[in-house]
Amino acid sequence: MSKGETISVDNKGNPDENGSDNNNNKTMISTMKTAKRKSWRRNPNTTNTTSTKTTSVREPSLVTYIPPYLRQIIFPYHGDFCQTTIYHPRLIAHLMAEGFLPIATLGALLPKLHLQRSVIPLSGEGSQNQHHVSKSVRKKSKRFGMTINQAFDQVVKQCHEQHTHCWLYPPLVQAFRAIHMESEGMEAKVQNVVDDHEEEVVCRVQLHSIEVWQAKTNTKNDRNGSIDDNEDTSSSRIEHELVAGELGYSVGGCYTSLTGFSSVDSSGSVQLAALGCLLTACGFGLWDLGMDMEYKRKLGAEIYYRSKFVQTVHELRTSTKAILQLPTITTDDKNNATPKNPINTRDLIDDASTILLQTTKPKRNQQCTSLKNGKSNNNNGNPQESNLSKTDSTMPPPITKKQKKVNQKNNVDA
Repeated sequence: MSKGETISVDNKGNPDENGSDNNNNKTMISTMKTAKRKSWRRNPNTTNTTSTKTTSVREPSLVTYIPPYLRQIIFPYHGDFCQTTIYHPRLIAHLMAEGFLPIATLGALLPKLHLQRSVIPLSGEGSQNQHHVSKSVRKKSKRFGMTINQAFDQVVKQCHEQHTHCWLYPPLVQAFRAIHMESEGMEAKVQNVVDDHEEEVVCRVQLHSIEVWQAKTNTKNDRNGSIDDNEDTSSSRIEHELVAGELGYSVGGCYTSLTGFSSVDSSGSVQLAALGCLLTACGFGLWDLGMDMEYKRKLGAEIYYRSKFVQTVHELRTSTKAILQLPTITTDDKNNATPKNPINTRDLIDDASTILLQTTKPKRNQQCTSLKNGKSNNNNGNPQESNLSKTDSTMPPPITKKQKKVNQKNNVDA
């Protein structure tokens, strides 16, 4: 392997989208600069987009990005790829925390660290939201609903069916599932530079499944998938079909999309649009999309070369503000994770922040907790086990008349 790799960047330090091999663009830019040199006087307050100056910058070789504690088990392989035969979930969590994209081939794990990474800066700390949702996608989004972490195995199955040569080999899926089952994420101890010296910090890695559903029923539905009150519901039942989804993981304030699928027209575009809005509302600072593609640019993606991407990941990975979540969705059957009422993707696109309030601040008329029996009532009025403890309940029990008299007496005595 060579000591360094060459990448073409413009005068702002950003990589040339067409790469260093596009000599035609360089020739065209040089010709246009020569033609306009005498007829156009440069204005320091004006940006000349046609005369972007490109220079060659040497990026450090791949081995320099492998942390010392991983160099005994991770080795440079070819191009952007490293290799190892170890599929341990904790190793994969540490690779994610270091900026590597863990993919696999038959018999080997191939962590990838792209020379050029397609990313969308979101409205996190020190960044400006560049995520874009087209009008046509927003219009079509009312037909779909979204859930998170409800159908991991179904998403994996659909990805295998859609992609002929899928890198989701069984050992890697097993490791992903182990990380996915950790409700609060898997810990990864990494070295961060703090005040000009390295310091060991702990970041949490979570693996998510994103699901997009489409309702199927013989009755008339409104946008949220609920049945018309005038309809007879005794002989009808709303069913939902999984039509799009993806696997992804979050490391602090950075979310990475791994792979996905779509089986219905526009469902994949709607999934990306709704997910981008949800990531923004949840406080993420960067959305990592992997390799550069045209449809990602339409979403607002730009190119980070390797050193800038790794630096950004290191800055965001210890953030505790970003949590990917949606209100809990009940399912028809524990063995078949089909949601009764997924969150409408139009609502997520329009105002994801309001929907998230239902996750942290449940309404009193929807969930009331009793400290005597530890049970609560759901939306249907049926009792169910409460997930709120006596000490951290956000809704204290009502004060009885007897308690009021005791409080009044104590106030008089005081």
